[in-house]
Amino acid sequence: MKLKLTKIITHPGNAHRDDFLATSLLLAASRETFPIIRRKEPSKADMIDTNIATVDIGGNHNPDILCFDHHQFSSDAEATCALNLVCDHLELTEAFKLSYQWFEINAIIDSKGPLVAANHLG
Repeated sequence: MKLKLTKIITHPGNAHRDDFLATSLLLAASRETFPIIRRKEPSKADMIDTNIATVDIGGNHNPDILCFDHHQFSSDAEATCALNLVCDHLELTEAFKLSYQWFEINAIIDSKGPLVAANHLG
């Protein structure tokens, strides 16, 4: 899938594995454009602009308008993170599950925390 992004917005502060890898995949999918990456709170206009992807921020998951946040999901929802949401959108989830043993545990660590991940691993 090719995207025509002008900008990718992710949360300010330190990068996490999920937003870093999700942003990297969006950059790779934007082969014909060179989107700017910003670490800031997105504006309402940013959140509806289909040429701007918001990653791990904004309280909205809507791949139709390139919003990939998981923080609004309930604590009992399936473990997911920004990387999973972007992989789903780019139809890469099955390939990642087959190729990367860390893919599933990454979502658990990011969304449920290290103790839940440790229990999952036994």
